[in-house]
Amino acid sequence: MASHSTYCDIQLPGGAYITARGVSTVGNKVFVRDGVIEGVAPTLTVVTVEI
Repeated sequence: MASHSTYCDIQLPGGAYITARGVSTVGNKVFVRDGVIEGVAPTLTVVTVEI
């Protein structure tokens, strides 16, 4: 993630990049909705379940 004064360039889990309004610290995971940073996302453990 690259942070600018009023927006951030964010890398999505699939590898694509988007630009969102709002600010955050580089390295943080964030929630984004409709191009706006909603808040910081928690760091969680990834669990894969096969059905």
